[in-house]
Amino acid sequence: MTSSDQNETPPVHPLLEARDQLEKAENMRRSGAFSESEKICESLVQCYPDYAAAHYTLGLASADNGKFGKSLNALVQASMLNPSDAAILTALAGVYLRLGAVRLARRTLEEARAIRPRDVNVLTTLGEIYREEREYELAAEVFRQVLEIDNAFLEAASGLGQCAVHLGETSIAVEAFERRVAAGHKTVSTLYALSEFPAEMVNVDVLSLLDEAESDYGQSRENFEILKGFALAGALDKRGRAKEAWDALVSCNNRMSGLIGEYPQHERAFQAQILADTIRRPVETNRPARPAAGDVMTLFILGPSRAGKTTLEKLIARSPEVKRGFENPSVENSVRQAFLEAALPPREQIIQMPPPLDDIFRSIYDKELATRTDGERVFTNTHPGLIHSVMRLASVLPNVRFVFVKRDIEDIVLRIYMKKYMESNLHAYNIENIRSYIIWYYDMIDALAARLPHISQVVSYEDIVADPGGITDRMLGLCGLSAVPGCTPEVGDDRGCALPYRLVMTA
Repeated sequence: MTSSDQNETPPVHPLLEARDQLEKAENMRRSGAFSESEKICESLVQCYPDYAAAHYTLGLASADNGKFGKSLNALVQASMLNPSDAAILTALAGVYLRLGAVRLARRTLEEARAIRPRDVNVLTTLGEIYREEREYELAAEVFRQVLEIDNAFLEAASGLGQCAVHLGETSIAVEAFERRVAAGHKTVSTLYALSEFPAEMVNVDVLSLLDEAESDYGQSRENFEILKGFALAGALDKRGRAKEAWDALVSCNNRMSGLIGEYPQHERAFQAQILADTIRRPVETNRPARPAAGDVMTLFILGPSRAGKTTLEKLIARSPEVKRGFENPSVENSVRQAFLEAALPPREQIIQMPPPLDDIFRSIYDKELATRTDGERVFTNTHPGLIHSVMRLASVLPNVRFVFVKRDIEDIVLRIYMKKYMESNLHAYNIENIRSYIIWYYDMIDALAARLPHISQVVSYEDIVADPGGITDRMLGLCGLSAVPGCTPEVGDDRGCALPYRLVMTA
């Protein structure tokens, strides 16, 4: 044997080389080179069609690259090849969630949880799915479990904080977001969340920290600057610096308006048509004299964003016979399923549902309530968009009540203008559009209350703050429930918030 033969490097086994290539693809994915990672994985699965890990990494890279259809195909293939891998199931559930298949995501994650009951990634993704379904109590419980396993897992802290906001547990929310800041994660979304809380409850200087704000994962520079502007306005508002806060608000709302464009005229026409139909439509309510034993009543608490619906819902839910539903999608889910069962192209608004589907919808909705309640007699829903559907809901469902919430117009206009919405609410970034929308919404409330006086009431945010106990007892009485004895919890008081801004808002 020659010396050159002795010095030759033995050939790398092709399967080991494939694993090295996969590690390279994963490192590229983690560094943000998503397309390059995809190319390596595509080459691997072409050579080794049954290489589950390559399909999995391809699915992750494609999802990171915003190609959710491609990601879904890769992750389904990976799960077929390795059905007991909790990481694959977790990634697959995340893609289902991004594609709007929330129920399928939940089912997949619960399967992953059975395999890895203490896996923080599995649990955190499951918490996100519960949160997407507005099951905030369940989500908060899961996030707390994650933090018991790993107190430093910041994604769970953020999820807990977001749930606590909806649950009205402000101190828990503040603590969760401040934990992220203390760990060095000064993302603009975290600072924005802190800017919305009462100043006396926040222990960090949001205004100073905004100079160190970081982008959230995948956030564009424009969206970063806009959200930072909203956070700046909130922080200045809490310090009583109204003029500077207003200037910041005008700037970031103008940028948002530039992104979303003009408020669509067809939306105004739709609102006018709905109001006209409400005023002239014959009143038909599917309300038995006495609901059957065990029937769950739905209490729709409706009003514009920032009107005080969540405050009222929290007060009513002091009764153990009331289950908070928040802005849950039960109506939309049931409408969509009714269309599917009738072999029709699906829709999600009940006003789009043909009358022959009423019985199917009712049956599906009853099952939906059964999955969301556990012996409670009343289930609440605060989804503001259901204002369009009140007359139809009253005619189709046998056991419903409606509470309509109003608030001082200038106060609610300001609070909407100060809010960065994640979706919809196209009116929210222009003062006149907001005011026009609120006036229309209040006209709808007046028309609906006049048409449905026996199953509805109108309350104001100002009255809720002034007499929370009395208002709560009235609302429980509307639902046939007894008053709750004991002290009524304090509610925040945001009345008159527009006073420092009134001159510039009406200019």
